[in-house]
Amino acid sequence: MKIQRKVMATIGAVALVAGLTAVVPTAAHATGVTYGTLTISPAGPYLPGDSVTLSATGLGSPVGGNGGGVLAATCVGNGNPQLGPSSCASPSSVNGATADGMGVRTGGAVPSPALGVYNFGFSGSSWSTSITIPDHVAGLFGDYPTYTCSNGAANQCLLAISDFRGNGPVQVPIVYAYGSVSASPSSPYANGDDVTLSYAGLTPVGVSAGGGWQAAVCVGGGLPQMGPGSCAPATGPSGGPSVKYFFDPTDGSQSVKIIQGDAGFTDYPGYSCGNSAGHKCNLAVSDFRGNGPKQIEIVYATDQTATSTALTATPAGSANEGDSVTLNATVSPVTAGTVQFNDGATAIGSPIAVDAMTGVASTSTSSLTGGTHSLSAVFTPTDSVTAYGSTGDLSYDIAVPQAPSVVTPAGITGTARVGNTLTCAATFSDGTTTYAWFNNNVKITSATTNKLVLSGGYYNRSVKCAVTATNGVGPTTSTSSAKTIALGAAAVIKVKPAISGTVKVGKTIKSSTGTWSRAGTYTYQWKRNGVAISGTAAKKASYKVVAKDKGKYLTCTVKNSKAGYASASSTTGRKKAA
Repeated sequence: MKIQRKVMATIGAVALVAGLTAVVPTAAHATGVTYGTLTISPAGPYLPGDSVTLSATGLGSPVGGNGGGVLAATCVGNGNPQLGPSSCASPSSVNGATADGMGVRTGGAVPSPALGVYNFGFSGSSWSTSITIPDHVAGLFGDYPTYTCSNGAANQCLLAISDFRGNGPVQVPIVYAYGSVSASPSSPYANGDDVTLSYAGLTPVGVSAGGGWQAAVCVGGGLPQMGPGSCAPATGPSGGPSVKYFFDPTDGSQSVKIIQGDAGFTDYPGYSCGNSAGHKCNLAVSDFRGNGPKQIEIVYATDQTATSTALTATPAGSANEGDSVTLNATVSPVTAGTVQFNDGATAIGSPIAVDAMTGVASTSTSSLTGGTHSLSAVFTPTDSVTAYGSTGDLSYDIAVPQAPSVVTPAGITGTARVGNTLTCAATFSDGTTTYAWFNNNVKITSATTNKLVLSGGYYNRSVKCAVTATNGVGPTTSTSSAKTIALGAAAVIKVKPAISGTVKVGKTIKSSTGTWSRAGTYTYQWKRNGVAISGTAAKKASYKVVAKDKGKYLTCTVKNSKAGYASASSTTGRKKAA
């Protein structure tokens, strides 16, 4: 559905027309696209007219733009679509008015701070402003004129910072206070002090009581009270020393003990009550759904000592999977206590005592798996009444061991011809190297070094090599491209062959092989006046001179042949047959 949004400014009406679809809050009180965070101070329950500060971060919209600006206000809840700014209180909305059946308000006044604040053209990421909690009178929302804000789902209203399209942080339900509570004696307090909480008017606003009431020390500082687990733990049917349960709402009183330090809140494990930010606690009288009088913030006579915990790791920055990593947590100032080391939400061993001299607690682990780890060291003081705990965080990378990686691929050097030697080489990141050679893709079992001597049998064959590097993880192999082996160079004559014996008809003469640079297989061809003599008799080292030879010049050509090599020939000097 396309809608037209209207923004009412304190000085008049400013129309924003945007063809945008209405959004419906989710069960988590979010509208539209949820991004950023919203905190409220102080925490409820609230009375109409109370001032609260809304602080939001991460307001850089992931959907582009922010619809013209942002607003801080009380907005309609109970699953009703927030159609635009008119589903929220405006800067001109009043408190203390009356309303007719149509939700038309009369009387009242604009409070300070206003019920709603607009920030036109906002483009930052953080914003904080104060607004006033509205009353229980209809007519607050232009889009829902008869809707009233109160406790209970049917009348739920939400504290919101959002853009004018309903996108922004998860919104916070308003819990209205009712009745009154006082504490005697008044603050400041020490741990274990007895305090009497006197209450009156425990008549719920908009809802029935949640089964009973409690007088207790509860979490404060703007953190949501989700139920009894956000308050002091019960140790019996009627509660413990810091919480008392009762079921008669008649005006009366209950006595509880002040908690300083570790509060034991099951909803907030490790929470420590004190004066510092992030440690605030309240004295509360409320029903079991958190409704009741406005709570009293506890002020302690002395605050705990703040500590800091620094977490380091050895080796620094990163390690390999399976390596031992030593974690060191240094607590400052040196304070008695223990440190729990964690990998995300998983504990690394048991808590380690802090050294009384150095303030250091250490542990080692080999269980970190590959990836980036969010490590933490959570310090818990022995005496939480005198010292705060603290946490040190560290992002740590664990590398998964890998088989060797190829740095330089395998390659063959040397001239690929019979008689030469080829060399295979490759480089790897690590590992022990071995070599293999292949002849027409068949492994040469005898060739296990980086050298291969090319004998004649390799002529016209395809030869390649493979280099394998192996480490503790496994092997990596790099294979070269193949080379086709050419003929080897022909032998070179050193001393020419020569004819021995009497060159005369009827006599047998003989040709030597000559001396060559490389031995081979020798064949012979006798020639008469340079022309080859036919017949097998003329193809031997010895030759019997025949009548046809008389007066002619005889020579013998000796041919040196070897498999895989080019052949070469040499001819004797000529001799005249008599």
